[in-house]
Amino acid sequence: FDESNQSYTGSEEVYFLGFQSNPYPLLSRAKLLIMTSRWEGLPIALLEAMALGVPGTISNCSDGIRKAWQVEDCKSQLELPENQWTSFGALVSGVDNNDKTMNVWVVAIRRLLEDGVLYDQCSQASKTRSKDFDIKSVLDFWKRKVLAKD
Repeated sequence: FDESNQSYTGSEEVYFLGFQSNPYPLLSRAKLLIMTSRWEGLPIALLEAMALGVPGTISNCSDGIRKAWQVEDCKSQLELPENQWTSFGALVSGVDNNDKTMNVWVVAIRRLLEDGVLYDQCSQASKTRSKDFDIKSVLDFWKRKVLAKD
């Protein structure tokens, strides 16, 4: 990171920048979103990455993530294999700090980064799915569901 002109040289692989008022320039250059959350409500960072076509390796930690990724057939981490592939990337059970769990994450990350066809499919599916969460879609939903009751 070149602090004098607030630009990125491109040689860095990981950035720890803290709060960013506009994360999109950074996120648009990301190859992969890795979310090791223990819990998420509505996963905004995941939806933002999907809108930019950034596939993910994501912990299976909440209904919010499963709904965003259209994984409706499971209720919890305990019901999934260690690593479940979706149209958008890998949904990983577990965030424990042990060799077995770390290996599951490494295998999923490596597969997404090394398999160009899989990566492109997940990227395109992410962009398409993110449209279900854009402002127009959400307003249409509210008009149908909430305002129709009044």
